Amino acid sequence: MEFIGLEKMSEYLDEDQCKRIKTDRLESIIGLFTMTARGDEFQHWLYANPGHTKEMRRKKWLELTEVYNRGVD
Repeated sequence: MEFIGLEKMSEYLDEDQCKRIKTDRLESIIGLFTMTARGDEFQHWLYANPGHTKEMRRKKWLELTEVYNRGVD
């Protein structure tokens, strides 16, 4: 629904503002997808490795963060 509304914002905002808003929304959605994928993979790993330790969890989370958030500071 949110993206459907973006199509009509040019009636209220100039072209540069519209482009910036669309880019920001797309980046936000992509970030949500990567965050969700990382969480899902971590949860799968947790159940597949029932004898894991706190340190193993920490190491796996950091490993997945590097995979899914490469280049993000």
